[in-house]
Amino acid sequence: MFKKGLIALALTASAGVHAENFAAHEHGVANLMLSQEGNEVMVELDGAADSLLGFEHQPKTEAQEQAVIKLVKLLNTPDKLTSLAQKCKLVDTRLELPFAVAEHSHDDHKGHDDHDEHDHDEHNKDHDHDEHDHDKHNHTGHKGTTHSDIRVSYQFDCKGQDVENIQINLFANLPHLEELRVEAVSERRIMVANMDKDGMLKW
Repeated sequence: MFKKGLIALALTASAGVHAENFAAHEHGVANLMLSQEGNEVMVELDGAADSLLGFEHQPKTEAQEQAVIKLVKLLNTPDKLTSLAQKCKLVDTRLELPFAVAEHSHDDHKGHDDHDEHDHDEHNKDHDHDEHDHDKHNHTGHKGTTHSDIRVSYQFDCKGQDVENIQINLFANLPHLEELRVEAVSERRIMVANMDKDGMLKW
């Protein structure tokens, strides 16, 4: 598990000034938190689904389903987002989405197409109806809320690596992102910055 003693104290010290900005749900804006203790580095990215994906509802079209699949693959490939992943060993990744991964739905549709070839049209209509009801039941809470957020966290082992200079490549990969609010906490310092383009982060 990631140790949070020193990091928690540091974040508490800076929370009064920056908590409101980091907590806000704003389209076009995402938050990037970096924290280091010893060899362990935690990186967390969170923001409105609109900032990272371009919409905040359950995917309704094939294009939106593919957009979710693409984002999931991207967020599970941290070396495309930051040079930290190229320097350190990835220990853990945790991704939180406000709705089901579209790839599952896409596979389900492929399965239904196969059934159609076997003259089970009526059965498929019933099954589709049940499936839509099931989806509606699962996502009622999300449809009823105003905002949807996406969060991903990475835990790295950076033994013997220089992590004071990190290249950030979020804007090149997330076209809906306009502003990145960064808070970096280490045993050396606490840093808060805003970024509107990719570049080197020194902390």
